[in-house]
Amino acid sequence: MDQTVAVSPGSTRVAGSPSEVCAADACRAPAAYGRTIWQFDFEPSAAPARYEVKLRSLPGLGVALSTTSASRVRRRAHHLVNDDLVLRVNLSGSRTLTQCGRDAVVGPGAAVLSSGAEVSAAVTTDQRFLSFRVPLTSIKALVPDVEDRVARTIPRDADGLPMLTRYGDLLLDAAATATPQLQQLAVTHVNDLIALTLGATGDHAATARLRGVRAARLAEIKAGIDTRLSDPGLCVAAIARQHRLPVRYVQRLFESDGSTFTEFLLERRLAQAHRVLSDRRFRARPIGSIAFEAGFANQAYFNRTFRTRFGATPSDIRSSLRGND
Repeated sequence: MDQTVAVSPGSTRVAGSPSEVCAADACRAPAAYGRTIWQFDFEPSAAPARYEVKLRSLPGLGVALSTTSASRVRRRAHHLVNDDLVLRVNLSGSRTLTQCGRDAVVGPGAAVLSSGAEVSAAVTTDQRFLSFRVPLTSIKALVPDVEDRVARTIPRDADGLPMLTRYGDLLLDAAATATPQLQQLAVTHVNDLIALTLGATGDHAATARLRGVRAARLAEIKAGIDTRLSDPGLCVAAIARQHRLPVRYVQRLFESDGSTFTEFLLERRLAQAHRVLSDRRFRARPIGSIAFEAGFANQAYFNRTFRTRFGATPSDIRSSLRGND
């Protein structure tokens, strides 16, 4: 599920949807947020209330990127329907969470863990934050004393937290988890990174670091490559320098994914060229320009690899657009 929800006085709107659903109370959190993360009462400090959120829901994982006005947030007894955990990372602004008899003050970059089995209250400034909802059992298997981590401030430099934040941002793009297999892997990797953030130790930490950290780094590297496809000089050494990693480490990350850096880069460049060639908006653009913008400096090499990959030449793809006019 992918949607953006905005709460304003009198209505809740789902972006991209032609319909608008009237809200009984403009200060309550969107129902969609409640389904993905959990329900709570949203009490704004001033009008108009602001609550915007982008959501992803995967099996065993909810992710939300929220922007809200200053408020008081309460989870009361009727909201407690399970013992799931929610880890919130403050990207800007601050919150003070009260739960389990403790108060946690969370500033920009820091995080805090909440329990779905206990009532809670939070006072926030205008803020932007990333939320991860996971089952208690998934994290308890990696952090046996996880209940003791609830409502304790997690510093911004906690092991795993910066990478979890970046990985969560990537997961908000549906293309990052386009298949059930990728979704299952993403959930496992988030659990690993949350466990590291909460201070997993021993074998649990080693396992989490091996799976979660490596996967998150690879996802971040792949996302970075997609932004630099037009650079004909892009190479594994340049990527390694950009991410401050050894070249061989980057190569091993791709090998663990069943590929190589060169194979991945070629596939992404060919895919971009195919998308542009298949788009009617660009049918007047010269094929040579499309190839160059996708990072191919050699036209003959582009034509050959394109035909091998798609079973048709770039001209064939372009001609199919004319045939459908």
